[in-house]
Amino acid sequence: MPKIVKICKYCGLLEEHYVKSGQCRKCRVAYDRETNLKRRYGMSSKNLYTIIQKQGGKCKLCNRGLDALRATIDHCHTSGYVRGVICNECNVGLGHFNDSVVRLLQAIRYLILARLSSGKWVCKIIKPVE
Repeated sequence: MPKIVKICKYCGLLEEHYVKSGQCRKCRVAYDRETNLKRRYGMSSKNLYTIIQKQGGKCKLCNRGLDALRATIDHCHTSGYVRGVICNECNVGLGHFNDSVVRLLQAIRYLILARLSSGKWVCKIIKPVE
């Protein structure tokens, strides 16, 4: 899409922006994110920030800090129910296991048995988020 430099009609800054929308890149990214949240999950970015705050600003799975722009909304693919907000790494991990509790438990069992049999129990225990 062609870009030109002029005043963004949304933020008022002189920026390179998209011709069709009249938005600068920053405003366009924010608009697309807001539209996507509303369409896919029925929520606004304000709702997303509220969930992240309730989680203490951390991923619900690994307990690492969350960047709101890179946070992923974890949801049930069958019902659409939003389970929480997680980091991209945890989201990819769950995706590889197809959200299967059985497969995840098998993976945990595998890791525990491998560590026990090797005699090298070096595992960082992370306190789960409630």
